[in-house]
Amino acid sequence: MTDNPDRDQFSVALFWADGMTTYAVRLTHIKNAAQTFIGAVATAESKPGVITRVILTDGGDCLCREWKLGEGLTFPRFELVETPEN
Repeated sequence: MTDNPDRDQFSVALFWADGMTTYAVRLTHIKNAAQTFIGAVATAESKPGVITRVILTDGGDCLCREWKLGEGLTFPRFELVETPEN
């Protein structure tokens, strides 16, 4: 949670091959948005070319995660993700 309650709401947008953009969910809690993002990516991977991009944003429209057709998960880049030391 943040000090800004608007940032604690998340949305998932789908970018279609025909140029259309739709929301799968808007202004929901992170658990629902994350599950929706994962499901949308699975759908996009099973039907290549229909959905070309999936993004998860916070309430301030900051990009939290991004998947692109042919590239996979593009944000955050793996090298930017912190991993625990072994």
